[in-house]
Amino acid sequence: PPDACVVIEDAPAGVDAARAAGMRVIGVTATVGRERLAMADWTIPQIGALRVTVVADRRLDVDGRSA
Repeated sequence: PPDACVVIEDAPAGVDAARAAGMRVIGVTATVGRERLAMADWTIPQIGALRVTVVADRRLDVDGRSA
């Protein structure tokens, strides 16, 4: 189901499409500013440092800090 999916996106249109489909979104702000990806559930500065941990009840802990 869509609510079990997570989309990683760096374009406002992609974030909007994923949200419209009922999916959660991690916005990557390397190419556009954080304000342009405001509809994302989380924002991270770059994809290379992304770490996602699934915790209880399908909740996610998203960490995008540089290592």
